[in-house]
Amino acid sequence: MKSSLTIISLLLFFCCTTISYSQHFSAGLSSGINFSDIHGQLPVGKWKFMPGSVQNIYLNYSLNKNYGIQTGISYYSINYSHKYSDDNSYPIYYQFTTSDMIGPYYRSNEMMDFRFLRIPLLFTLSIPAKIQFTMKAGMFVSFLQTYNLNLYYPPVSQPKAEKHDYGYLFSSGLSYPFAENFLVTFDVSYFTARKKFLEGYSYRHGGSEFSFGVEYTGFLKKKKNHSITINSNDSLSSKISVTLVAGSAYSWRMKTRGEGNYGGTASSMVGFELHFPVGKGGYFQTGLILERMGYSVKDSTSSFYKILSKDSQNYYANTKVQIDYVVIPALIAFPIGKRNGLIFKTGPWLGLKMNARTVGKAYINYHSDNYYQLKESIVYDDMEKMFKSYDIGWIAGCGVSVPVIKNYKADLELLYTAGFRDVFDHSGEAVQANPYTPAFSVNNRTISLLIGFKIPVSNK
Repeated sequence: MKSSLTIISLLLFFCCTTISYSQHFSAGLSSGINFSDIHGQLPVGKWKFMPGSVQNIYLNYSLNKNYGIQTGISYYSINYSHKYSDDNSYPIYYQFTTSDMIGPYYRSNEMMDFRFLRIPLLFTLSIPAKIQFTMKAGMFVSFLQTYNLNLYYPPVSQPKAEKHDYGYLFSSGLSYPFAENFLVTFDVSYFTARKKFLEGYSYRHGGSEFSFGVEYTGFLKKKKNHSITINSNDSLSSKISVTLVAGSAYSWRMKTRGEGNYGGTASSMVGFELHFPVGKGGYFQTGLILERMGYSVKDSTSSFYKILSKDSQNYYANTKVQIDYVVIPALIAFPIGKRNGLIFKTGPWLGLKMNARTVGKAYINYHSDNYYQLKESIVYDDMEKMFKSYDIGWIAGCGVSVPVIKNYKADLELLYTAGFRDVFDHSGEAVQANPYTPAFSVNNRTISLLIGFKIPVSNK
């Protein structure tokens, strides 16, 4: 704890002294909520997304109007709750021919609570406008303050937690001026740690954060360097527009005839697009979309993520395989016909895998001469090691833009996404441990409907 306080004191001293002699600095406070997303979990039972709190003090240094560096200090809590399958496995049909009956045995939930101090180092890209849009990416180090464990199978002594951690942090947000030299901010972040945080377990920290805050930009300001007013001759500002998008997607995997009853799965997606005008009415599009792909399984099987029959007891699985990606597109868009606002777009995409899991329910029956029992189990299995770390493919679709207020527009897009790779990792440990596994592949396919709000960066 003393070492952490020393680091905080030195960082705050550095912030204060540098601000005093620079006009390129801004500082802010924010507070919000996070939702835990544990990585490396055991494929047994269900991990719940638990809320925690987060408070941030941050410092920005602007290299120019668009690029900068951010650091600071965050204090946050991250909480995990684990339900074993036995907790959710209960008889939905129970018949005895004898007078003896033994009820199901339920285990208590596992709980883990952690408190951290985090110091990030992020590179920032800002699109200056009345509503300013900022993207951030970089790394962080964290220092454990306190923790509490409630494990179902505790060893002789409680396992020790790592005192330090590091990982990656991605963020995007909006800021809006509400008074001279003051901005109100909203940020959405995702972090994933790289170290196993508990002795004897494969768990790694992760989570999503949502925070509101206030930023001050007026340190010894002599010129209006940080004014939100945009210069008409600013080439970047006059060319780029930002579209905030959200919507629904339906995804599935390519399959061959006779594989079994595979289907698709619906999910949501959210992110932003950057548009760079190219030619008359066209543009180049990139950005970042958080998207969930996958497929569903509804059949008799001895595996929850694919249809696989064995002579031993089989489940009837009603499950979904969910693969979370950060999708980065590189599309060319051009107008269709003479009608303004109707756009066709196409191009490649890169998807970086964040997480993968199998969720749903499975049913199995037990029977003998004396009884028949049908049980339902909750499935929430870790699949990170079963899928490759990235996917690439092609996107094609169309959209329409409708003016709303002044230069602000509402967009509607219909897109088809195809993955080129078989993202199932056939070299994984689980595959090698099951030599009876037949040929199996996962090629992502998605149809998505997106609604967007386009923000021009020019005040014209």
